[in-house]
Amino acid sequence: MIPKKLLARMSGRDPSQLLTLAYITAFAIIALLTLASHALTTHITHKQRESAEVLQALGKQRGYVQQISYYSTHYYDQGQQIDYDLLVQALEGLKESHRFVKDMIDDMDSGPNMFVSPLKPTPLASASDPALQHDEHTVQKNVLYRIYYTAPFYLDSEIQAFISEVEKFLQYDKANTSKERQKSRDYISSRFTRYFVPSLDAALEGYQEETLEKITLYYHRQVFSVLGILFVLFIEAAFIFNPLVRHLRRFHKMLHTIAMTDPLTGLKNRRAFTADTQAALNEGHRNETPLVVALTDLDKFKNVNDTYGHDVGDKVLQHFSEILRTCCREGDIIGRIGGEEFALVLPKTGKNEGEKVLERIRQKIEKTPCTYTDENGKPCELTVTVSVGFVLAQPGKRAELDALLKKADDGLYTAKEQGRNRVIFVPNDA
Repeated sequence: MIPKKLLARMSGRDPSQLLTLAYITAFAIIALLTLASHALTTHITHKQRESAEVLQALGKQRGYVQQISYYSTHYYDQGQQIDYDLLVQALEGLKESHRFVKDMIDDMDSGPNMFVSPLKPTPLASASDPALQHDEHTVQKNVLYRIYYTAPFYLDSEIQAFISEVEKFLQYDKANTSKERQKSRDYISSRFTRYFVPSLDAALEGYQEETLEKITLYYHRQVFSVLGILFVLFIEAAFIFNPLVRHLRRFHKMLHTIAMTDPLTGLKNRRAFTADTQAALNEGHRNETPLVVALTDLDKFKNVNDTYGHDVGDKVLQHFSEILRTCCREGDIIGRIGGEEFALVLPKTGKNEGEKVLERIRQKIEKTPCTYTDENGKPCELTVTVSVGFVLAQPGKRAELDALLKKADDGLYTAKEQGRNRVIFVPNDA
């Protein structure tokens, strides 16, 4: 109830003063909500940039571990100095990227609901540990923290143990044929496929999914801000609400596109490629139509980065992506799923037709040099080749994407073994 004295005072006021006061109040609330929305947009942009940096670092970790596995084997078998130097270089890269990811885990979303360094559990910690119970929400939500510091991955401890083993391996003389050195080599070689591939892939996929969930949550908060503006000043809805909603929709679509797109090439990233391919597999099963799944890998791409620099390497990746776009047909699915590894899905396509498309891509990249400008501003050209492995999903047979990619990867491996720059078909017996 409003006191009678106050009602009397209000009734004696000029109505324009009340309207002005109401307008100023509404305007102030709208201004506050707009500033809050702007701050949220800035936060989303920061998180998106942070996410891209973390995903890049995780991808680098996977690449460095693979390089270490490869060069340690070569150095053990052949004892060449170049393999030793490349092994040392890959080890330093792994250390740097690992430190970066750990620092990001420490910094991201820091606050009262996040773990700090002193509370990180040791590899022996369990779900009943008081440190873990300190913030169950964080353990459930922060996928990178779980994979790096909790069961079953303990990726931080595993990487540190892996680094220590590589450093131990480097201390052996190249002529040493002891069982200890062989055991060290075998450990380094086996850890990549048996442990680090599933662990780092889980980190990549989980962090991408977590980032997308956060983006959606922030979008919902922005919508609530807009609804608050409408509630406070619905008369101005025609002048404020429609532009804001259009902006929010565009912004959300942009964020969703960023979360599903490889930032360097503009192609689908692994998450988007997997989703679209699964839909194509389901459609092919329903309609009993064949489907080709292919993996491509630029030959000796590491040499391009080492010789010409990563800027030229990025140019080569963009150049190859553009060739994929021009050579593939409408409806084909193209995705970048690794550093220089790209995946293709050709719906409603048989073996012979698919082989023609993939061979056209191989010939196109071989005959079309990548143009770039060197440090002196001189135009240059660089010719690269590509190896391709592909498999056919038979009509009427339900096929699992992971199994098809594994078959295509076997074909890609065969193409590399046979001299690179070729297309290899792998029969699908399943």
